[in-house]
Amino acid sequence: MDSSRTGDGTDRRPSETARTTVAARVLGVSPNTLRSWERRFGVPVARRSPGGHRVYDLGELEALAVGLQETGDIRAAVARTRAMASTTPARQVLTAALRRFADDAIIDQLERQSVLRGVEATLDELVVPAVEALEDGSAELEHAGRVVRRWCELVARLQPPVRPDAPRVLVQEGAPATVAVATSAVLALAVRRVGLQPLVLTVATGPEGWARAVRVTQARAVVLGGRDRGRLTAIAERLASAARPPALCLTHGAVLDADLDVVRLPPGTAAAAQALAALPGPPTATSPGDAAVA
Repeated sequence: MDSSRTGDGTDRRPSETARTTVAARVLGVSPNTLRSWERRFGVPVARRSPGGHRVYDLGELEALAVGLQETGDIRAAVARTRAMASTTPARQVLTAALRRFADDAIIDQLERQSVLRGVEATLDELVVPAVEALEDGSAELEHAGRVVRRWCELVARLQPPVRPDAPRVLVQEGAPATVAVATSAVLALAVRRVGLQPLVLTVATGPEGWARAVRVTQARAVVLGGRDRGRLTAIAERLASAARPPALCLTHGAVLDADLDVVRLPPGTAAAAQALAALPGPPTATSPGDAAVA
């Protein structure tokens, strides 16, 4: 594989490439079929390496391979790959608007992209990567969290109302000026869109506050994340000891200082929301100790 780095001023990773034989292996086809697809559909796109070899972008190959696996049809896979290829410019525009504190441009970009791509794709492919490109602890990141949260709330108000008896999911909000502020708002919106009722709390609420919220709402699950392992562990241990413990779910990268039975949510907000929707409800047992929590 060859590697090169782009220099467009955004936080993009090196672009890895593969020669024809490796590219064909990634797609599970022969080199002749690979070249046939390139001629017929223009995907994947071949380029010349500095040494004169035909090379293909590994990201494009992997996207095409996933499309083939999910659809079983090369035309549908090509359409999916082309849609994904158009994500990077939109992400750059959004990141630039976040860096300029340009609220109107941010909201305009989010609204436009959600119409073009759908809400879930906008959240996973644009919002989260754009926010992750900002410096941790920066004013830009703190402001981005507020704007993204506001946009998610606007989108939520336009959705059909969630059933009053829909299961509740408690989602932990991140600390200010961290990526988790935006990602928790994004997850709460995704949870609502799969028919669950989200309730967002902070770690500052404390273990007993979380326990009361779980008891009153009879929450199906609690989603914890971030880097404050001590507080997360205290909350998780308190909830695990409840008579009707919810499913304890951890977002990607979250770690506890205790050996508890937890569910690690898959990457991607849409996938995480679907995993939460698939969880069973909490047990029905009660205990005097837990009932005493007020």
